[in-house]
Amino acid sequence: MNEKMDSDDAVVIDTRMEEEEIRQDNTDNNNMKTRSEIELEDGVDIPLHNDDNGVNNEHSDKNWKQNLKDFMKRLYELIIAFLPMGFISFGGPVANVSLLEEMFVRNRHWVTEQQFMELLAISQVVPGPTSVQVAIAIGTMYLRSYLGGIIACLMFTFPASAFLVVIGLFFSQGNIMSGLPHWFLVLLQGLSCGAIAIIVLAAWKLTMNATSAKALSTVKSPLVVHTIIFMTCILFLLFQYSWMIFVLMAMGASISSLYGILNEKLFEKRLRQYVTKNELDQVEKSNLSRYQKVLKYIFLFISTFWRTKKIDMLTVTSGESLASAVPEEKEELEISHSRPFVGILFFIGFALLFGGLIVARLFVDWKPLLLFEAFFRVGSLIVGGGHVVVPLLVTEFGPEKLNLITDEQFNNGFSLVSAMPGPLFNLSAYVGTVVYGVIGGIIGWIGLFLPGFLFIWGALPIWKKLRQYRIVKKLLVGVNSVAIGLIYSAVFLLWKTAVGTNLYAAVSVVFGLYLQLILDLMAPAVVFGGGLMRLVLYLIFEGNKVIQTTTH
Repeated sequence: MNEKMDSDDAVVIDTRMEEEEIRQDNTDNNNMKTRSEIELEDGVDIPLHNDDNGVNNEHSDKNWKQNLKDFMKRLYELIIAFLPMGFISFGGPVANVSLLEEMFVRNRHWVTEQQFMELLAISQVVPGPTSVQVAIAIGTMYLRSYLGGIIACLMFTFPASAFLVVIGLFFSQGNIMSGLPHWFLVLLQGLSCGAIAIIVLAAWKLTMNATSAKALSTVKSPLVVHTIIFMTCILFLLFQYSWMIFVLMAMGASISSLYGILNEKLFEKRLRQYVTKNELDQVEKSNLSRYQKVLKYIFLFISTFWRTKKIDMLTVTSGESLASAVPEEKEELEISHSRPFVGILFFIGFALLFGGLIVARLFVDWKPLLLFEAFFRVGSLIVGGGHVVVPLLVTEFGPEKLNLITDEQFNNGFSLVSAMPGPLFNLSAYVGTVVYGVIGGIIGWIGLFLPGFLFIWGALPIWKKLRQYRIVKKLLVGVNSVAIGLIYSAVFLLWKTAVGTNLYAAVSVVFGLYLQLILDLMAPAVVFGGGLMRLVLYLIFEGNKVIQTTTH
């Protein structure tokens, strides 16, 4: 018995001795750590191994080289992507927007559909050329640098601008368009027909996206979106004024936000509290038409005022969007790489430049300054882009005010820029060249486009912050719907000028739709395909008539 107790005591003593040794080792390690920390606090240099320094430096060099390689790769891709735009963007601003949507949303996937609609809405409510501002925004986002926006704009506008400078320098007198062969004018008309096909399909795709479950996560009613789209199209066709864009944007934002709030706070809430899930499923799964379902839901909502409140709170949606309701996903869209404060700086810079140019013009009599101030002021007043630039430039530089360009010279330039790719803002290069040579063309182009740069770069960082709020998302549904409605109205307006009652031009539009919808060709092929079809039809059915008329 005693021997057993002695052996047990020995085991216990050995165990305690081992634990004591472990505690002593830990104490020594802590003391060493404390000493190192004290040495660092006292400023004592602790030597580092040279191998570690080499590894850190090598890792830093690799990161720097990789970042530079990625940047150059993106820069190359940006140039390659935007370079064709300067040669195929026929049909005006809306056609250009449709080309951008086709190339950078559906083909290259640089931006999402939602991002594109937001960029379009922002560009339509700030001064500047709408399609160019969308291109600037896409370039800035993709390259994560303002250099990307500058390159995108240059690739988009340079070919036509350079040609207009040459025309303005050598051929500003006489009727230029009358000297071109008739078949060439028909080919230009056909390119516009191909652009119409792109606009039609782009408008339809944007409509489908605007009524998807994800896009309707805050408003939850395709009927509201469709109503705003058609109201916008009709009203803008009836009242084609630049200020009408603001009215329509305010109307669409008000309707979508008001409906979204009432639907969320009143309609959905009462349905959750008073209507059973079986009743709602019966309506949703029925074969009733859309408006009949809406009337049925309205009746269920009215019936909640005499029903008894349910005990369980079922989460349902309202109206026709019950089947499409999904949890809202938090998406992180990199609309801008800058903070909102940077956007405010851009707006402040614009205000200082705008006021400074006006003051300088009063005290300095220098023609280049006069030109830049006039173009900058005109560019600051144009909202939505498009044909608004034409009357403003005529008033500013024509006989009514500065008297620097004749009506015949201006009409020649307008005829040319209307038949060429790119935005109508390229007309500034022609007007500036006629007034002050090549330097005047450069001054005019920079002066008219610069406000658009400042406004879009100022708006993007601020919008990146605002778009996180739920009420802003409700407003955005209406604004996006208005933008789509304007695209539909542009289809009718462009059809009126490019097609009219010409059967062969209409066939060219249908052929463009076939190339894009059935063969799934890219936008450049669709534009040139429409032009070639129009030229072929002209040579087969109309060419002989023109020759006979000329002979007689």
